[in-house]
Amino acid sequence: MITEKTKTNGVVSEIIPKGPKIYEGKKYNDTREAFRDSLERNNDHLAFKLKDKIQSEGKYEEIRMSQYMREINVVGASLLKLGKKDKKIGIYSENSYNWVLAHASIIFGLGVAVPMDAGLPKEEVSKIIRRAELDTIF
Repeated sequence: MITEKTKTNGVVSEIIPKGPKIYEGKKYNDTREAFRDSLERNNDHLAFKLKDKIQSEGKYEEIRMSQYMREINVVGASLLKLGKKDKKIGIYSENSYNWVLAHASIIFGLGVAVPMDAGLPKEEVSKIIRRAELDTIF
């Protein structure tokens, strides 16, 4: 993009010319709607590449967006069957695919996700659990 720089009273300003927008954004009502739209539009795209912990010789499991969406729905449906709708659900874990899966399953309209860093001291985790009044913890 070509811009023009001007100097007024010692202040340099950059003028960006008006013209057609490069990308027309889509409006969403909430994060869940934006996330679902992205998953549906990118159905066959690679979402995650996970290293096989058992066979660490460069073997990876590929998870496509469609599989990720199915797994989100399975976890979410299971939580609904357990009566967790509109509940505060903690996630206490190191960063992993399962952490991401649990978080997405909760925020897709099920309840409130309360992520907790697995590196926090036990006392701090206990405080968070009490203050947040968590119903369940992953």
